[in-house]
Amino acid sequence: MPQSFKVRRVVRVEDSEMWGRYVDKREAIARRRAAEMPIEQLKPPAVSNEVADKHRQTFEPLDLELNEMYLWHGTNVRKALSIAQSDFRIDLAGSSTGTMYGLGAYFAEHCTKADEYASDEPGGYYDGVFSLLLCRVCLGKFYYTQVRDTEAGSHVRTGAFDSTVGDRLTKADTFREFVLYDADAIYPEYVVLYTRVYASDAPETVERLTKDLYHLQLPVYWANCHKDPVHQPFHEQFLVARYTVTLLQELATACFKGTGTIEVTRAKRIENSQVWQKYVQRKRALVKEIQKRPGIKFQTARDLDNTNGEILTFSFLSNRDSTEECVSITNLEEPLNEHLLWHGTSKEAAEKIAESDFKIPVGKDMKHAARFGNGAYLAEDLEKSLTYAEPTNDGTRVVLLCRTLCGDFYYTERHTEINAAQLRDAQAKHSVLANPERKGPREFIVPTSDQVYPEFILELDVKDWVPPPPAPAAGNSCFLFIMLGVAWDS
Repeated sequence: MPQSFKVRRVVRVEDSEMWGRYVDKREAIARRRAAEMPIEQLKPPAVSNEVADKHRQTFEPLDLELNEMYLWHGTNVRKALSIAQSDFRIDLAGSSTGTMYGLGAYFAEHCTKADEYASDEPGGYYDGVFSLLLCRVCLGKFYYTQVRDTEAGSHVRTGAFDSTVGDRLTKADTFREFVLYDADAIYPEYVVLYTRVYASDAPETVERLTKDLYHLQLPVYWANCHKDPVHQPFHEQFLVARYTVTLLQELATACFKGTGTIEVTRAKRIENSQVWQKYVQRKRALVKEIQKRPGIKFQTARDLDNTNGEILTFSFLSNRDSTEECVSITNLEEPLNEHLLWHGTSKEAAEKIAESDFKIPVGKDMKHAARFGNGAYLAEDLEKSLTYAEPTNDGTRVVLLCRTLCGDFYYTERHTEINAAQLRDAQAKHSVLANPERKGPREFIVPTSDQVYPEFILELDVKDWVPPPPAPAAGNSCFLFIMLGVAWDS
């Protein structure tokens, strides 16, 4: 038996459609029971409600007359994330744990009771990690029983009751269980990921559990966040919600240092399990590499260049609240110099990259010399990426917003350094950070496609922009292509 639980991560669910259905259901219960008020109250009150009442800055007030309360539901991480995405499925409820009070969603006021229904993923990503949902529920008029009653749901279906309370506390000195038979009477407000702690666990092992932020396998705002990308492959693109477009617009504006204006007219999120897995595997390899070098940390862009300071995208997002719901910097690993960066290209190339990842030519496949060596070129300054973005027939320009694993930077302030890749490799670095003559704009060049995950495709309406003059070739070079560093062969 575990002696305690260690919370690893908490995700708050904000879904306006699901919340709207819950409010409508609560109002329907209030109308149905208006002539019966006051309806019977739970005695003693739910322990979870007492805790919520002490923390009103976190939990909104409850309608106690309708027996509205916060209750726990135990499950596994993937099911919890799926419920948070698409609500409870009453038709599947109890399929793995039995139905003491009929087919419904089962809850408890004590997390220790809900934990009995929770499970982890042995051998998988969530091995040793369990999940509880903290839900706001409206019991309304409840059917009360002290014994097992598999037909309890029938009392609700007749309209006589709205829920069931199975009181094993009074009868068997165990716990009370609460059963809802309509998903609309439930709002899953928090997903809690935790690890069970046993008496045999070493204190230093327990302490390590919360030393660093626990990362979900996939970004929590992805539609496929509940899936296992190894065994359930997916490749989809989603037009993002209006509030995400607004955030991306603010981010683009903060990163645009040119003349004129830019407007995000359309944005799509890329969810590609194959490309994501390549990226994650490279991240794991980088983590192992840094673990072999205790006491050594990668220098940041700010460490190397205090004139330009923090990377623009990180600076903007880290100063905002609630960005995890649509652009997750909490899933970025700062010690690895992982950042969100821009990449300008053509619309056709952007779609190909979204489909099958970046194609970075090497050796004899390279058609042009690149200013700072071979690789995928990205920037913090959106204007720099726009110089690479080919306008479509209607004048729209396309950029990708990419997660980028920079690792240990090879830093150069030279105007041009076409052998930067060789110098990077000679120093066992992972990427190039180029800051021409300390004037910028800074460019970030990664040599392999598994160091980049293209997450968003943005279509931009750019007005009154005067592109900066192209950088002249350095020294006695007779001709130098300053290209994307990414080639597509038709």
